[in-house]
Amino acid sequence: MFQFTALLNIKNKNAYLSGNKQCSEQLSIKDMYRIAKDTNSLCQTAPYAKWANNLDSIGDFEFRVFRATTVAEVKLLAEAYARSKGCISMSRGRPTNAANHYVPMI
Repeated sequence: MFQFTALLNIKNKNAYLSGNKQCSEQLSIKDMYRIAKDTNSLCQTAPYAKWANNLDSIGDFEFRVFRATTVAEVKLLAEAYARSKGCISMSRGRPTNAANHYVPMI
């Protein structure tokens, strides 16, 4: 089983498809926004940091976690969701093995 999370910037119509293990449908939008905006440990020119730094408001943010049995399937699900929400630009990380998934303590 693989996991991929669609992180959406609705205002800018762009998405980042993330394999970040901290992403969980059990977290509130506020907690996920905080996780999404945290780029302190990243190079600020990295694709994810650039995406996160363009996210200005929790009101512009949406997310959805996907799980599927193959990498190809989980990618298709996340990409289709982002397109259905109006995203015309997407950057991608790598799906993670959902067997190693954990829910962070917030």
